Amino acid sequence: MISFVPERLLSVRRFRGYTQKELADRSGLSKTMISEYEQGISAPSPIARSKLSNTLQIRIEYFYFLSRLALGTVNFQREKRFNKKRLYAIQEGVRQMVGAYLEIEDILNIDSVFQTSLKQKGIHSIEEIKAIVLKLREEWEVGLGPIHNIIQVFEDQKIKVVQISEDISTFDGTSTLISGKYPVIVLNKNLTVEQKRFTLFYELGHLLLDVTKSELKAKKSFCTRFAKEFLFSKAALIKEFGTGRDPIVIDEIVFMHKKYGITFLNIVERLIEEKLITKSKREHYYENMELSERYKKRVLKSRFETPQYSDRFKHLINRAAFQRMIELDHLGNIFEWQHPKF
Repeated sequence: MISFVPERLLSVRRFRGYTQKELADRSGLSKTMISEYEQGISAPSPIARSKLSNTLQIRIEYFYFLSRLALGTVNFQREKRFNKKRLYAIQEGVRQMVGAYLEIEDILNIDSVFQTSLKQKGIHSIEEIKAIVLKLREEWEVGLGPIHNIIQVFEDQKIKVVQISEDISTFDGTSTLISGKYPVIVLNKNLTVEQKRFTLFYELGHLLLDVTKSELKAKKSFCTRFAKEFLFSKAALIKEFGTGRDPIVIDEIVFMHKKYGITFLNIVERLIEEKLITKSKREHYYENMELSERYKKRVLKSRFETPQYSDRFKHLINRAAFQRMIELDHLGNIFEWQHPKF
């Protein structure tokens, strides 16, 4: 007989943002009963299961699903931007989504562990960051040009990406390594496409670069440079702009903004970093962008057009269904658990 799994109730309660008392009040059950269910002291009756299912907006089967894979606690880096309830909700939602993803990969005998030939060592210079970016581009076989769908590339490399809806003034993204081997990036779905692309690589930097001994300011600086290098490498800059071109006309930068999916101002910074233009030109470009409505409109209209999205999970679900490797009801549950409403 399949047994009730206490951890599932605790997980979904936190995901919905309820305390035990709030869940008790909403479901008509007592706080003591909720506590006993979560501790495994007792199991809910059919009526209690129905009340919990309706209140938490999940299938009853959810309480009986025991994953083949044990996931550790989800602890995000640098997270002080959420209150305790919201942080619990995001942590449990991510754990649920990643767990479903790993479950379907396990069913299909797909290795879920992120692998790279990069050796962890302390980062001390920009040159080391450049070398890491080039190494990863080579490993991932993405060349030196623009990477059109970063999320697709990440998920092909076993880096899970979860998108949630948050106020963009307080949150862009964060990252974690679950159970020491499953990298996860959480991304604010409300960001512009260029902001998403930058944030994805910035968080990848936090996951891959050994900057634990660096000061906070240095960590941010290294990860920022890592993201910009990945979005627009020196080789690509020289290919597109040439050398000895100071100054470069704004129309060219606007065109590259659309082609590479990196913001206008970050392109200017990259040109300065690689000494293709002088620092003194920075204010010229900034002022033109601030004062010229024409260029503001041009930049806003010149959006990178490829969506940052992956269908890999759906593809795996369809593959498992077609190969009849699992019952369709169970596949439906996994699909539902991989798409919680944040």
